[in-house]
Amino acid sequence: LGIEQIDLYQCHWPDETTPIEETMGALIELREQGLIRAIGVSNFTPEMIEECLRYGPVRSSQPKFSLLTRENYGDVIAWCHEHDIASIVYSPLEQGMLTGTVTLDREFAEGDQRRSGRPWFTEENITRVNAVIDEAMRPIAEAHDATVAQITLAWTIAAEGITCALAGSRNAGQASENAGAMYIDLSDDEFAAIKDAFWQIEGP
Repeated sequence: LGIEQIDLYQCHWPDETTPIEETMGALIELREQGLIRAIGVSNFTPEMIEECLRYGPVRSSQPKFSLLTRENYGDVIAWCHEHDIASIVYSPLEQGMLTGTVTLDREFAEGDQRRSGRPWFTEENITRVNAVIDEAMRPIAEAHDATVAQITLAWTIAAEGITCALAGSRNAGQASENAGAMYIDLSDDEFAAIKDAFWQIEGP
C-alpha cells in the first residue's frame, strides 16, 4: 500500500476455526508494532464483539444494512451505538435495487450475481420495491434535485447509530454520484416518510 500504518484493520468475517482470543491477539500485536492504528470487525454478532472486547478495543463494526435488509439495525448496529463503536454499513443500495434504476426489462451481464436468482431481483420484488421508490422516494429526490441513490445513501448515513455507508460503484460517475449524498440534509419528515414506507416491505 505504500504506507507505514493502516488506519483501520477489519477482520472481515468471523473464522469458525480460530478462537476470537487468538484473532484479537494477532490484531493487538499488529497494533503494538505500530502497523495498524485501530481494530475493527465485520459480520460479527454483538456476542462476538463483546468477546473481542475482553482482549482489546474494537473501534468499528461493518454489518450489512439497507432499507430492505434491516435485521442488523435493531441488533448489532444498536448494540454498537450503545457501546460507542462505529457502524460502517455495507450494501446500503442493495446491489442497485435502491437506486431506482432496476426495472423489469433490466438485463444483467453474464456472471452478475443478480442474474442468478438473488432474492430481491425477482419480478415480484422489483415491482413492489419500485412502487415504494416511486411513491415515497422520488418526490423527495426531486425536491432535493438529487437521484434516488443519493437519497437512499443520505437516509442511511442519517439513521441513528450509523457512522458511514460503503456504496459500490462500477465507474467514476457512480462514485461521484454516491459522494454527493453527503451534501443532502433530509428533514425529519422526509426521513420518517422514507422509513415508514420501506418498513412495510417484508423480506424476500
